[in-house]
Amino acid sequence: MPTPIPHDPIEFGEHQDMPGLGQPAQASLHGIAAHGFNAEGGFQDHPIQSIEAAHDAVMVDLEPPPMSGPAFQRPGAIGGGSRRPRHGDLDWDGNRQLLHRLYIQEGHTLTETMKIMKEQHDFDASAKLYKEKFKFWRWQKNLPGEVAHWMVDRATLREAGGKQTEFEFGGQKWSIEQAVSTASRTKKAVQALVQTPAGMIVATPINPNNVASPAGAGPLNNAGSPGASSVIFISANTGSAKKLLHLNFKGKSREDLAAALLAARDYAQNEDPIAAESAYIEALDGHEHLLSSTNEATVKIAYELADFYTRQDCRAEADEILENITQKHISAHGINDRKTKQHLLQVAELLNSWNRGTDALAFLNHAWEVADAQQRTEDVSKTIEAGTRKRRKNAQKANAEASDSERLGKISQDITGNPTTARINFGLDVARLHIAVNDSAVEALLKATETQCLRNPRVLAVQGLKARADLLKHYLKQETATDHHDTFWTADDLLTTFWESTTWDRETFKSHEVMEASLELGAGVLRASLFTKAKWIFREIDRKASDVFGSDDERTIWIFISIGLIYQRYRMWSEARPWFEQAYAAADSAWGDSDGVTRALEKSLEKRHFSYLNDETRPFQSVFGVTGITIRPTRLHLE
Repeated sequence: MPTPIPHDPIEFGEHQDMPGLGQPAQASLHGIAAHGFNAEGGFQDHPIQSIEAAHDAVMVDLEPPPMSGPAFQRPGAIGGGSRRPRHGDLDWDGNRQLLHRLYIQEGHTLTETMKIMKEQHDFDASAKLYKEKFKFWRWQKNLPGEVAHWMVDRATLREAGGKQTEFEFGGQKWSIEQAVSTASRTKKAVQALVQTPAGMIVATPINPNNVASPAGAGPLNNAGSPGASSVIFISANTGSAKKLLHLNFKGKSREDLAAALLAARDYAQNEDPIAAESAYIEALDGHEHLLSSTNEATVKIAYELADFYTRQDCRAEADEILENITQKHISAHGINDRKTKQHLLQVAELLNSWNRGTDALAFLNHAWEVADAQQRTEDVSKTIEAGTRKRRKNAQKANAEASDSERLGKISQDITGNPTTARINFGLDVARLHIAVNDSAVEALLKATETQCLRNPRVLAVQGLKARADLLKHYLKQETATDHHDTFWTADDLLTTFWESTTWDRETFKSHEVMEASLELGAGVLRASLFTKAKWIFREIDRKASDVFGSDDERTIWIFISIGLIYQRYRMWSEARPWFEQAYAAADSAWGDSDGVTRALEKSLEKRHFSYLNDETRPFQSVFGVTGITIRPTRLHLE
């Protein structure tokens, strides 16, 4: 068992950066991979190799340095020249029902609630005090995943016994639709809740025909909420569930929110931090509402806002943004999910760029501990459940094969009858799942998809290239590439057809997607030992990327790295090396020899092997692309 670094917990936001952490970023965080992450964004199973000086920096309580940077007043959080205002006695209990109405019933954000209370009720408190009080009252706007699973299980058990069920939790009522929706978006914990969650009220409704809508539910009468209680009847057609898909945010479209983000950047550049903060928060809240908390666009805005707070010397606010987005990743995907791991690395990168190398080290160390503990728990559970799953699988195998074939046939018919982009994307997602389990029925779906894409190559170039690339993967997995030689042999012709119909533009994301799909196609051809054709495809991708994006653009550099990784995995180093040399020259020109990507490429040429992260050096911001469009090798070399 690896031994984590012992350290006292650091309360982010309570102190200024400690002296001694202002050295260059590459010296502050001694190799991320050495602290629990591997080259694919996962957690390594080896001890964390850290330097004692980093540990000592965490343990020693030093006097914080003087503040630097422009003065910044955050509404409701920062006043005058002090870091945080002192609040007198506030009548929280007297305003409890009002706060419940604003925050829980009417759904105002914390910032909106604070503003209303300050301007209309002369109630001025910090965000930290609000959160502490709401936590004390056990108010929750969002239903935790493990609680949602518990509610669904309990309602199912009671329904089997002929009982109807109502739930009250976190200061409000929850419908079964809301519980099912949340449970479907979160992974059920291995050790599910067996006891009633704190603050949960489960009861049988007295008058199930008089159902209160969740949107209009009033305060509850329990340990966490004031007021009178009313009940919700849990059934398949309970009231109107909370809307999950939205077309606007407070009347503003996605374009309006993009304009707000641009305005925030302008305000920040023109040294108007209060207006910048307001615009950033509006853009972030809106993207969470319209997309999701873990959508790439949303997360990038969160990183940008955190960086903005740091530049205004508001470290606590920056940490709060990162902590919130981290919790949302873990709640939505789990800590061992690839998307969450990538986010954790990006948080460490940000901390390190802020000269907080020790904080980044402690953050990754803690993340490693949590992930390792959860993985071990899951492994034990998998062993226990293996027998049950095997029996269930054998019993369902015959029916599953028939139903899967029917399902794929239905999707093929839908795509043929109405080949919309959404239908085709859904079909490709389903196809990849069936490729993974070696289902031969997926071949017809992929062929039908490619045929429809060729009828509209200008719009469906990405999907058409992906369909052929996935078909090649399917044949390779089934070891029938020789029987389908023509499919591999004509891949270059297919590439030319779709490329000729593509409008290439360095500013559009579609050009990036066409490049990635073309890389997948080339990888399939190379794996089938059609070396000359694969080389031609990769050279065409090289030429097109240089023409469209520029020879030293970040996207072009990562295309070079991607091709190198494909050759590194499926062929030999001598064929991969020229691509890494080309990437190294471009990275050195674009970012200089001190950048992490440049140094990693240089080291790979010495060691004859490239990895994202190693003990010697690590990519910095340019790898993760906190802002802008980036190309990163995805499943090309990781499948």
